[in-house]
Amino acid sequence: MASKPTYTASADVLAAKQALANAESSKPAAYQSNYNDTINSLLDNILNKEKFSYDFNADPIYQQYKDKYTQQGKQAMADTVSQAASLTGGYGNSYGVTAGSQAYQQSLQNLNDVIPELYNTALSKYQMDTQDQYNQLSAVGTQEDREYGQYRDTVGDYQSDRSYYLNKYDTYYNQDYGQYRDNVSDFYTDRNFDYQQSRDSVSDSQYAEQLALQKAQDASNLAYNQSRDSVSDSQWQQQFNYQKEQDAASLALQKAKAASSGSSKSSNGTDKLTSTQSSTLKAKANSSYTELESYLSTLIDSGYDADYLYNYAETQLGIDIEALATDAAKQAKEESKSSSAPTTYNEAIEKGLSENILTNAQFSVLKLNGAASVDNINSYKDYLALMYQNSKKGVFNNK
Repeated sequence: MASKPTYTASADVLAAKQALANAESSKPAAYQSNYNDTINSLLDNILNKEKFSYDFNADPIYQQYKDKYTQQGKQAMADTVSQAASLTGGYGNSYGVTAGSQAYQQSLQNLNDVIPELYNTALSKYQMDTQDQYNQLSAVGTQEDREYGQYRDTVGDYQSDRSYYLNKYDTYYNQDYGQYRDNVSDFYTDRNFDYQQSRDSVSDSQYAEQLALQKAQDASNLAYNQSRDSVSDSQWQQQFNYQKEQDAASLALQKAKAASSGSSKSSNGTDKLTSTQSSTLKAKANSSYTELESYLSTLIDSGYDADYLYNYAETQLGIDIEALATDAAKQAKEESKSSSAPTTYNEAIEKGLSENILTNAQFSVLKLNGAASVDNINSYKDYLALMYQNSKKGVFNNK
């Protein structure tokens, strides 16, 4: 006989496993930003930027204007004094000094008028510098997003490749191992077949000897069972008829009880079932006749008219109470029959005993030969009863 197969991975499985290992080894490293420090620096400059302020004395442009207007004022004052002196024959006078002073002050006033313009220029420059910082931050952030997106694409490609090679490996392995398991199954099938053939060769000779005896015994048992079934059916019919009489009497008693209560209404003043009661009645009927009968009795005891309930159940809910009662009685009969010990080999098999129990012919042969296993058992019927009791207890000794 061939030896049991052992599993060895095929070349396809080994190649797929290596391809998966190569794919896993190419996993991208953790992302490293090239712009993280730059982004943090720009963001720090923006968040910590000093608020705008303007000191015209510190503005070099203002100083240029100041020098210019001061020089112009002095020149205007000198020109005005000189002109006034020419009018008086070259001699200075108070008018010339006053007029010159006014010309000087007017030049300085023009200098003050330049300050708002210089303020706005400085503010505009501050705002432009701030916007430029935001623009730099945006440009660097865009580049950072682009490079991170490229990195994520690389990670996605790695994951896709890994999934592809993993699925490929699983497919090859499952096919390969599945074939191995088929080979093992074939091995056990062949071994069992060979063993069964050897057992069949032994059983065939025994079977031929016992077959004739078994046929005769089965015929006898069949005739006996048929006679017992006719008696059992008659007894069951009598019991069923008696039960129907009892059910009719019980129903009449319930009706009389309901009539004597002085009302066919329920406690809420109506003889109509609620939707909940109707659903419950239907559910009880679907469950079992016993539950239906119990629930009907409960409703009758609570004040419902029996005729109304039975009529409502049949016409409104489609419940055939008589048919349910008949089926329940038949089921009780079958359960009663199944609970009794078998009297024939076939009946024993139907009741779930092992097919390896002794046939009547086998029992007779052992009995004639004085076998110890059956020495204390008087008849084949007693043997079947003993086997049936043991099966109920979970103890089974066929032979």
